[in-house]
Amino acid sequence: MKVSFSGPEDTVERLAEIEALLPKIDFIKSIIEPAILDRMTPIFVKALRAELEVYRAYPKRTGDPRLMIKSFDPRSNKSCFMGKAFKANHHITDIELDKYRKAIGTINHPMWGKVTLLEIWGGDHFVDYNSMVLAAFKYGMGINKNCPTLKFHVNPLYVNKNTGKTVLDEEQKQYLKDLNLLHAQAEVFGARTLKEANAAENKKRRR
Repeated sequence: MKVSFSGPEDTVERLAEIEALLPKIDFIKSIIEPAILDRMTPIFVKALRAELEVYRAYPKRTGDPRLMIKSFDPRSNKSCFMGKAFKANHHITDIELDKYRKAIGTINHPMWGKVTLLEIWGGDHFVDYNSMVLAAFKYGMGINKNCPTLKFHVNPLYVNKNTGKTVLDEEQKQYLKDLNLLHAQAEVFGARTLKEANAAENKKRRR
């Protein structure tokens, strides 16, 4: 609980002095986070390149990679690196993908979930560094012979102002809408299925 202890002594001058004294950007964001990214970048790149080589060599079962380039989008779990390399990476997960992630290692990321560095890097850099990410995908799919220069402009260990945003297709949006409805109705009316939730929602609207 936060309590304000403002009183008569809090003059305009005192408040202005405090406002001028406190930094506009906190020291974690302005000093520590940039330093972490700067010092960790060579290690991030080394790990990313190692995973990309495994990804490239992995015997994929998802068809012609050249047909996947147009729809590739690492912000979506259906069309990201793993969505293009494995059979399922959305409501259900390909057991091979689960084994792949466990072997490679994952980061529990607030935006992208518990995924590998390649997945986080792709989602974070796709918009502003599209050509680099696309070149990495082509290399990973065996289309290009040479690996592109890999760079990190976004710290993959936590969410920050440069972190990418998840993209959902219409099917996923509807799934989340139905799921949220079911959860909400379950709390109020004890609905156990989507059909029961919709019935409860319609009943509420008729009142």
